[in-house]
Amino acid sequence: MKKIVLLLAAFILAPYIYAQNVRLPEKPKPQRFKDFSIEQSGVWYAAEISAASSIILNHDNVQRSFLTFTVGYRLNEFLRGGVGLGVNCYFNGNEKVRGTVNKWTMPVFLNLRGNIVSQDARGVVPYWSLDGGALLGDGYFISPTIGIRIGQHRNSFLIGLNYAVGDIDTSKEEIYSNPINFLGLKLGYEF
Repeated sequence: MKKIVLLLAAFILAPYIYAQNVRLPEKPKPQRFKDFSIEQSGVWYAAEISAASSIILNHDNVQRSFLTFTVGYRLNEFLRGGVGLGVNCYFNGNEKVRGTVNKWTMPVFLNLRGNIVSQDARGVVPYWSLDGGALLGDGYFISPTIGIRIGQHRNSFLIGLNYAVGDIDTSKEEIYSNPINFLGLKLGYEF
């Protein structure tokens, strides 16, 4: 009787024991992923901060800081163009040089920039940049920058020496004539 029960149990359980289905992984479906970090052209963005001081010999100077955001189109690594918007704060001498208590202006500008040498095989390359536009609340400005890019084509930290010349709203004193020159340091991130 014992043998019959074991045989009957074996016949009943056999399909369940051997019915395990081994599935192999399916071949992955192709994705529509595009790695923009290696693309040579397309839309780019940059956020930059700059601190500068005016260069007025034998008189009071004014310091300022910029915070700007730029968006544009990248033709290749040697030429990019865009438009920018930001805030500018004058401090330490604002009332003497500019003749106003308003410390804030808003830059609206066009930007051209590019690498000086190719970044294909390098992590650090020199770059150039040129900003030109209006300071709403002051006047015009032109600002070239030369510096280094650290990173990849689309993800780079920027460190540059910045010169700016502009027609700012100065005080009524004759010693502060326009245009006024600024020299500063610019830090940024471009993606």
